Amino acid sequence: MNVKEQEHCKAVQALGCYICGAEPQLHHIRNDGTGNAGIGRKNSHFSVIPLCYNHHLGPFSIHNKKLLFEQRHGTEKEILQIITERLYGKKESG
Repeated sequence: MNVKEQEHCKAVQALGCYICGAEPQLHHIRNDGTGNAGIGRKNSHFSVIPLCYNHHLGPFSIHNKKLLFEQRHGTEKEILQIITERLYGKKESG
């Protein structure tokens, strides 16, 4: 991980869990919304969302009940966009 990736990951962690605000782990998004990524592919350290243990790996987490998690909280791509906006501001259209 390079310096920019480390700085980004620290900034994402400082936000707290996206759902509850607890101390987070970083969830790497494997699918960027295009279906091009999967198990065994290298994940970008810029495509991470902060989730506490329960929301990351718990019984009703993104890893164990992904469909239910996304119905309740939004897709990984939607959450990543929100996290990016919180860190860097809204992107201008056009």
